[in-house]
Amino acid sequence: MDSWREFEQEYMDEKPLLVSTLVNGVATSQALVDSGCLVYGIVSDRFVRRHQLTCVQIEPRALQSVEGVTENAVSRIVSLDLDIGGHRQHGVYVYVVSKIEGYEMILGKSWLRRERALLDASRGCLVFQDSGLVGLWRTGKEPLRPPTG
Repeated sequence: MDSWREFEQEYMDEKPLLVSTLVNGVATSQALVDSGCLVYGIVSDRFVRRHQLTCVQIEPRALQSVEGVTENAVSRIVSLDLDIGGHRQHGVYVYVVSKIEGYEMILGKSWLRRERALLDASRGCLVFQDSGLVGLWRTGKEPLRPPTG
């Protein structure tokens, strides 16, 4: 049992990868970066309404989560400009969902691929390969900064 307790303490639970995100130059969000999310990104309807973002209707589509597939879960998208510590994106599309438990925005696997961002779990950081910006995620609140050494 001692080995289990050691393993549990060291590896079983991890803090989420949160990055401070400036949306459209005016709104801020702590976005969850989730390599298990199979879409580019999602944003909560509450965030969209609070910041008066303009949505576009799309053909309803299913959304898969760890709990299964929810039919017609998505029927709107929004175009955003994102700035994550100087890493800027213009005109990216994310799905608008009615509720995201605990988060306002999630950036998924295809976001990581398109932005050439790598998760380095051993160092606790997100690395943008093209710019060299590095973001720590231990608390989710540290700023992005260029790598050292």
